[in-house]
Amino acid sequence: QSTQNPYMVMGAHLEVVEQVAQDRPEGIRLFYQSLALKAGDIQAQIMMRDILLTVLAQSYQSGDVPDYSEYLQMLKKCC
Repeated sequence: QSTQNPYMVMGAHLEVVEQVAQDRPEGIRLFYQSLALKAGDIQAQIMMRDILLTVLAQSYQSGDVPDYSEYLQMLKKCC
């Protein structure tokens, strides 16, 4: 994480909070609740943020739009 842009990390963290609040992509709130029960709220947000950053990096490298179905699959593996 030390090589990542801190603004990108903060932005991704805020995005996770917004995604959970709006349940978009649909079902993400359930993943968050499951992770929060296991690891606590803050750690759940950090885990989700890291997965989101991975998906965004893959998207950037491929030149495609972010694959939110892959994002949800990666979250599912954490739960």
